[in-house]
Amino acid sequence: MDLLHQAKSRLLSLPGQIPLIRRIEAGINETPDAKAADLVLISEFDDYEALNAYLVHPAHQEFVEWNRNKCPKSAVVDYTITN
Repeated sequence: MDLLHQAKSRLLSLPGQIPLIRRIEAGINETPDAKAADLVLISEFDDYEALNAYLVHPAHQEFVEWNRNKCPKSAVVDYTITN
């Protein structure tokens, strides 16, 4: 299994370890655009308190440590959905 598929698999396993995750989706880029990211993670939480608890959860921290030297760059967007 290549690195992107390993990362995706590890990310998708997190809800089984972290019940605070309401929904999670991970996808590998399919276009050859040099500007495109290789992998995307979309996750939903009930509130920022749940998000902050997820960030320090040991299972998430284990993924962060595993990924630390594998991902050359990342970007994060945290936002609240309003109707």
